[in-house]
Amino acid sequence: MLKQIEERASMFLSNCLLPWEQAVATFMTLVAMTSTFHWLDLEKI
Repeated sequence: MLKQIEERASMFLSNCLLPWEQAVATFMTLVAMTSTFHWLDLEKI
């Protein structure tokens, strides 16, 4: 599932955004994913 989201996001980024916007969007996506994983880890504990 995560793979599909990643692929769709990549397609959207490459089709719709300028390179610098891609960089920012990618960074924000990574931050969001990292935050989600931290949240999941906290939930397990």
